[in-house]
Amino acid sequence: MPVTDMPISIDLASDFEEKTDSERWCPYASIHFRNGVIYAASYSSETGLYEDISLQRYETSKWYNITTILDRTTLNFTVWIDNVQRGTGFQEHPNRLKMGPINSIVIMCYSGGEAFYDDIMVFRVQAQGSHGESGDISILGLKSVQVIYSDILIANKPTLVKVDFSNSFNRKITTRLKISYAEQSLTEMVELPSGVTSLFLPSNTWILFKNEGKYEITVNLDPENAVQETNENNNEVKLSVSVKESRPLKILYIPIEVGDDHYSKEQFENFIKESSEFIQDVYPVSSVITYNGWESKQKVTLWVPGI
Repeated sequence: MPVTDMPISIDLASDFEEKTDSERWCPYASIHFRNGVIYAASYSSETGLYEDISLQRYETSKWYNITTILDRTTLNFTVWIDNVQRGTGFQEHPNRLKMGPINSIVIMCYSGGEAFYDDIMVFRVQAQGSHGESGDISILGLKSVQVIYSDILIANKPTLVKVDFSNSFNRKITTRLKISYAEQSLTEMVELPSGVTSLFLPSNTWILFKNEGKYEITVNLDPENAVQETNENNNEVKLSVSVKESRPLKILYIPIEVGDDHYSKEQFENFIKESSEFIQDVYPVSSVITYNGWESKQKVTLWVPGI
């Protein structure tokens, strides 16, 4: 990553968005401080992972002005620290580039070209050490859930994990969380308030096991060690699950009208749809096949137990 001293025109009179070094994530670039070095996390489309690229060393108890600029042509971003370009060509995950405009400072690039509001993020990061606070984040527990909490799952049925977290800092911590399973991985940002909290994850998709077998779900909190904490060895938890194939549940619906309880064929079809969706959600099957017995309703006798 080239380094240049060519200045960038930043309006220092404008308000920066101030962050501590445990909350320094910005929409286009993940900048974090660790072991005396400022890093930018660059996404690799080949591996699906982020790679830490060192930018420069930092001193504790000092504020740093960080500027990230997105190039809309290449979808790469450049990082400036205190008006000096420290790296360029960093990549971000395509999904994060779909985010809407952010409240940031519009500035002119050194080339003189105009910038969009959502192309530039300017913020100040305070290197850890000035506040003198230490703490720890950890994973306390992990459960898989489809219908109920169980380590026996059904193939091709949407699955979530319930993750219990602990945060001993006296402030909210925002960091990455990675879920790995069946040679796949999902990454997202999580916000952990001080204390103990539980989240159902992933938040915007499902875990899906396509085939029967035994699998391991691994949840890794702060996989890049971006948060400086007292214990780095309690951020990963594994869960072994057994996945079973299931046959479709076949249901024949036959309407039975009792007394003055009459309904139309359309009402009956809507009932079949809603009922089947409910059963598929709450019953341990991956699919439901329905049969409409509307035409057979005259052939059914309703038996009522005698007194």
